Amino acid sequence: MPVNKLFLVNLYVVFLSSTVIASGFHRIPLKKVPVKQQLPVRSGASKLLRGRNPMTLDLINFKNLQYYGVVSVGTPRQDFTVLFDTGSDLFWIPSINDTTSCGSGGSHSQFQFDDSQTYENLHQKFTYHYVKGHLDVGLATDTVAIGDLVVKDQLVGLSLQGDCVGQTFDGILGMSFTVDKKRVTLFENMVKQNLLSQPVFSFHLDRNVEDSNGGSLIIGGVDPSIGGNNTFDVHKIIDHTQFWAVRTDEVKLGPRTVSTRVPAILDTGTSLIIAPTTSWQEILTVFEKFDVEVDESSLLVVKCNQIDMLPNITFIINGKSYTLTGKDYLLTNLQSSGYCLVGISTANIGNEWILGDIFLGKFYTVFNYKERSVSISSTRSSNDTPSDNNKKSKHNGASANSIWIPAMVLSLVCYMSVWGKNS
Repeated sequence: MPVNKLFLVNLYVVFLSSTVIASGFHRIPLKKVPVKQQLPVRSGASKLLRGRNPMTLDLINFKNLQYYGVVSVGTPRQDFTVLFDTGSDLFWIPSINDTTSCGSGGSHSQFQFDDSQTYENLHQKFTYHYVKGHLDVGLATDTVAIGDLVVKDQLVGLSLQGDCVGQTFDGILGMSFTVDKKRVTLFENMVKQNLLSQPVFSFHLDRNVEDSNGGSLIIGGVDPSIGGNNTFDVHKIIDHTQFWAVRTDEVKLGPRTVSTRVPAILDTGTSLIIAPTTSWQEILTVFEKFDVEVDESSLLVVKCNQIDMLPNITFIINGKSYTLTGKDYLLTNLQSSGYCLVGISTANIGNEWILGDIFLGKFYTVFNYKERSVSISSTRSSNDTPSDNNKKSKHNGASANSIWIPAMVLSLVCYMSVWGKNS
């Protein structure tokens, strides 16, 4: 379908997205916990807050593919698990009126709007079109809370019907820039309502599946203990776009240049690195010398024991190089018959890269709303490495279609327009 700036909403690969000072931020460790487990909000002292108590919210790291946590909507509060998505601007949750897979049909929590004293129906309906399926929402305003950050009169999309098969969270909290200035995002409202000391947020996504702590979302600042050398490369985002998009000078896979001067969107709502269709054949050519399989959805699997031989992928942005090795982009926790999923794919998105969690998990990234910039630093987190069993696995005739990964692989390439159309 023709797209106006679309974003990758979710990818499911299991059976079944200038230096900133540290004072006055809210630190949210992302912790691996069972899906739908009650996630407590905690408070405690921190030297990084210079006397202020941090707000800590335990979040879910789902298979190193999605990072999401709990927000509350309404008065009294109703809790929902939401994907924190820098690739979209809409905040939506399931409604009690939604009986499809996005609502009760998918075992999701649903908003009981009649129970909220602060709910206001705007009597507007929008349709969001996916490559496969769609999502209809009704617009309303209500009070929204993330821990002790309470935003009043926030625009909320309430799903009415749609296709969310396999979705493990309830809704999506968009953190890109808004398309329509009349529709203010949650983070923009935090800034406007003076809830933050700085108009920034930052992500550290832990990629070590053995680590009990999945990383951090920090609202209002950065944590200098995360960035490897406490220095950041600052990149202005491309003008006239709502996305956190930068322009790459060059992208190389091994010694081979696969693209030049192509935009790249930093998107926590996308699990993999998504390459432009114009670069995909170059990428496949590089992987031809490995024992690799590719399916009709452009998913690649390669023998896990080839991990040390895989080529590096390097993104050169404003003269700064950001390199991922095979250990960074091979999902060794998703393997079968000795084959592992390669965290690089493609989709019909035009001539741009999407740098999802595979990329963002290697670097600590700060999103500066006021300066319209992203700042990237290395992190101290360790990378996934294959177990000895993985290294010894033999190929038993498995293919990308038959290994464990795609029983429901993919709502991948479930794109939808940013604000849809007025219905």
